[in-house]
Amino acid sequence: MSSLELVICVCVMAVVAALLIPSYITFTQQSRVLALVLPRLQQLESNIALFYIFEKKLPSRHDLPELMNGIDHENLDIVLTGGVITLTILAPDSASKVHILDGTTMVASPVIGPVAISTWHLSGELAERLGIDN
Repeated sequence: MSSLELVICVCVMAVVAALLIPSYITFTQQSRVLALVLPRLQQLESNIALFYIFEKKLPSRHDLPELMNGIDHENLDIVLTGGVITLTILAPDSASKVHILDGTTMVASPVIGPVAISTWHLSGELAERLGIDN
């Protein structure tokens, strides 16, 4: 292999790396946020679904402390209005792994079936950025 071929090969690899590294970083950040948000959101959704089954109504903001019992909400602001969850990322510290998403919001709205909550509709900037909006 001549030195010119080697230089061309190194240049091609550098271009490919320059294109792939930002995608990898974005994917890594999305994974961190999903690991932070989704388990907590799913726990809260389950608690609300159980509340709905037993109480025959959606919980209000006054029920939130009871529904959040045992759920870690660090870096999250969670508001409950008529069974609709509004979750906002709170990460003002630039050293935080999710700082780039500080202030972004996701809304989880229950879809009520004949007897219980059948599913949840996710929307908002955070849901869009994570690719989980529906």
